[in-house]
Amino acid sequence: MKYLLDNSAFIALGYTGHTAHGRAKRWLATAQRNGAKLFVCSISELGFIRVLVGAGYVPDWATALDVLHRVRESIAIDFLPDDAPLRSLPAAVRTANDTTDAHLAQLAEAHQMRLLTLDRKILTPAAEVIP
Repeated sequence: MKYLLDNSAFIALGYTGHTAHGRAKRWLATAQRNGAKLFVCSISELGFIRVLVGAGYVPDWATALDVLHRVRESIAIDFLPDDAPLRSLPAAVRTANDTTDAHLAQLAEAHQMRLLTLDRKILTPAAEVIP
């Protein structure tokens, strides 16, 4: 199975201080034993950096970028170019906050992937919530 990580899943896997880090690491261990491949896109990476710097977990953008690269290497996360143009948004989009989730779900579906998330509000067959 291939998984596209949303911001919440990527941060939980990569930041040891995240409240869901333990859950995410357990999910990762099982998924990797089953041959899962993980991917991020520009949106996932930008969200990771934005949260690390914005929340004060790291002092600056350069440090956040370094952490991002180290996490990607240590967990063996590949990069998926965002090649899904925004032509329409799914009916599930109700608020502005839903737009990024909907786009990531569409990108995952277009590449026969699951969207890995912590967000139980993402209502799409492509989404898989870390238990």
